[in-house]
Amino acid sequence: MSRVKILNAAADVFSTHGYQRASMDEIAMQANVAKGTLYYHFSGKAQLFQTLVTEGMSELVAKIRSDLNTDVTLEEQIKRIVQHHLDLYLDNGALARIVFYELSNGLEDEVLENIQQIHQEYIRFLTEVLEMGRAEGMLRSVNSRLAAVGIIGMIEHVCAEFLTEGEHLVREQLEEVIITIVTSGLIRKVE
Repeated sequence: MSRVKILNAAADVFSTHGYQRASMDEIAMQANVAKGTLYYHFSGKAQLFQTLVTEGMSELVAKIRSDLNTDVTLEEQIKRIVQHHLDLYLDNGALARIVFYELSNGLEDEVLENIQQIHQEYIRFLTEVLEMGRAEGMLRSVNSRLAAVGIIGMIEHVCAEFLTEGEHLVREQLEEVIITIVTSGLIRKVE
């Protein structure tokens, strides 16, 4: 329970103040835990930040994997991937701001490498989904890895726009635009 409180507080502090200006003292205070409890769970700010980002991405992949275990079309798989990715960022605005704005903000090399590793695992997973679609003749003949990177980039940029200009946008519009662009560009139309 303390760990969850710490992670939630850290997300708020990192997204509000940025990685460099965030302090372990402030995170402990916001989580309403003693500093000893904070350091019991996390050795320092870098490990806390890394855990926050990697667990968020791991949660996303786990949700998508479990949802795709059913027998659905490639178009439905893409729709579910987009929905889960949007859910992760739009339901966790603090995590989204961290991913969008803090990953290049003076983080230690080891932390960046670990975050990049989980990001690359997500790209590989999405590439595999697209490759299966291509093997079934559902996907156009495109580089699946580049398509996966493009899908992720589009989702993240659209989410960033929503978080900064959200009062003019509706979540369903984001989903519809992304799914329409991705499916019309990648999926072969059966005639």
